[in-house]
Amino acid sequence: LKPVVPSVEKQAQWILQKQTADNDYHMIIENSSGDAIGIIAVYDINKDLGTFDWGRWIIDRDAPLYAGMESLTLVYHFAFNILKSRKTNFEVQKQNSRVLSIHRKYGAMETGEDEKFIYFSYSDEQFQKNQFLNSFI
Repeated sequence: LKPVVPSVEKQAQWILQKQTADNDYHMIIENSSGDAIGIIAVYDINKDLGTFDWGRWIIDRDAPLYAGMESLTLVYHFAFNILKSRKTNFEVQKQNSRVLSIHRKYGAMETGEDEKFIYFSYSDEQFQKNQFLNSFI
């Protein structure tokens, strides 16, 4: 995760701001029993360009291994099929090998890198081609 301001008040203000933003969705990830096991967000939605960002992705360490793939599939389903977005660009910290592996397996295209991040792009077209992944929906 990106660093946050250590002030609880500032963090509370940020959460309240995000709850009222028109282009910011925070979703709770639940297991099949309905227990919360994580959170994920879709934000910075630009309907004119058909783009979105997503992240703030946190999954409980005790969650099943497939929870990452399922939650990623559901976020893409929401963004591409419900919001009708066409593309997302995102970055992953190089040290986060587990998340890098998920994106590579999912077919995200690497578009560049710097000292800290690897940059990716993923499109609606790629998502629709991954029919085996859509079985999670």
